[in-house]
Amino acid sequence: MTTPQFVPYEMKTTRVEVTSYENKQIRGRIINPYLGKTVAFDNLMQLLLRLEALYDSLNYPQLGMEHRTFAQEDAKPDEPAEADSGGPVLASFLVSVMFRQRASWQGRLVWTEKELESQFRSTLELIFLMDSALSQTI
Repeated sequence: MTTPQFVPYEMKTTRVEVTSYENKQIRGRIINPYLGKTVAFDNLMQLLLRLEALYDSLNYPQLGMEHRTFAQEDAKPDEPAEADSGGPVLASFLVSVMFRQRASWQGRLVWTEKELESQFRSTLELIFLMDSALSQTI
């Protein structure tokens, strides 16, 4: 058994800035001190996979179960592009995943512009919360 590494508090929360939500297609950037750069995402799948890769790199929160895939060997994740610093922000969120259990995430979401906070019990619930906020901004 390996001893978990220490993860500084500021790396446990990731800022997600949404710059476009046209036809419910999310686009924006991810900001976390661990990444050392602002990372772009062009759709929901990229957002979720890049956040999962971040949590895997940090080993925080620890993975509750191994990922299942159809592939024989693990596919190498794509190298995320650095996001441009410009572009208007429709909404920004602070995402704090506390647990990765039962093949999902549990944690806290803060919609910074409205200063609203909610707990989420699954990744799907996180998506619904973000959608409800973004639907109000457009």
